[in-house]
Amino acid sequence: MQLACGNQGAEFRAPAPFIVGMGRSGTTLLRLMLDAHSQLAIPPETDFIGLFLRRNFGEHILCHDAFKTMTGHYDWKSFGLSRESFRAALIEKNIASRTEAMRCFYELYAQRFAKTRWGDKTPAHVPHIALLSTLLEEARFIHIIRDGRDVVTSMRGMWFAPARTVSGIARAWVETINDTRRQGLTIKHYLELRYEDLIMRPEIELRKICAFIDLPYEPSMIDYHKRAAERLAELEAVNLRFGLLRVTGNQRRYNHRRTSDPPSASRIGRWRSELNARDIGAVDRVAGPLLRELGYGA
Repeated sequence: MQLACGNQGAEFRAPAPFIVGMGRSGTTLLRLMLDAHSQLAIPPETDFIGLFLRRNFGEHILCHDAFKTMTGHYDWKSFGLSRESFRAALIEKNIASRTEAMRCFYELYAQRFAKTRWGDKTPAHVPHIALLSTLLEEARFIHIIRDGRDVVTSMRGMWFAPARTVSGIARAWVETINDTRRQGLTIKHYLELRYEDLIMRPEIELRKICAFIDLPYEPSMIDYHKRAAERLAELEAVNLRFGLLRVTGNQRRYNHRRTSDPPSASRIGRWRSELNARDIGAVDRVAGPLLRELGYGA
């Protein structure tokens, strides 16, 4: 069971999974699989570390600063926590650091579902993996990797795509994977898995993940799709890019609609029928070496 946030010294804390990777690589799928466990709750994307860093906070902060920063998150409503309850928790525990503030949030979120453990799924945390590993010794990073050609196929045209061209998205795929793997070499707890393996043999991969985070495997994790719609219903409309782009809750849920179905091999190799020869060539020029290094052949 996770310990309460606050100054706990070197006491044991249950491992907390942090799912990272390139968007459209199965991060939400894996989040819902782990969240279906009776002990584990994983919220929508947080990006709290990014918020703290952008506002130039050091490790020591005041409760008021933590409250203002975290409740100012663009997607705060989707966490289902009242600002009043979070403020009260921060004050009660006399929060004085980013580490304690994050733990306080995650634990409060888990309490919503009467669960004792928590995790995180935030692709935007990739640049901060090494820092998060230092701040949260319980963090266990799980990097999910998907064929870059399928990532391009799935992401092009999306409002959150890192680029408008297939070559630009492919470049972001290469950079994200290389950055994540580089940081993975510097931290103690790092696990890689393939989206394709998770789809084709979910129980084997989930058992591997459960062993990595010291969590007993539960068959309910395979049945994640039965409650996926319920879990994704918490996603609210958000304003992004300085208020110039508004994304509705329905649009966000639509992007993850496939998670309401059991794992399907039809999601693998979509690029073969959905990318034309010109696009395939553009992706290969940028991502070909890494695709082949990772075993994604023609």
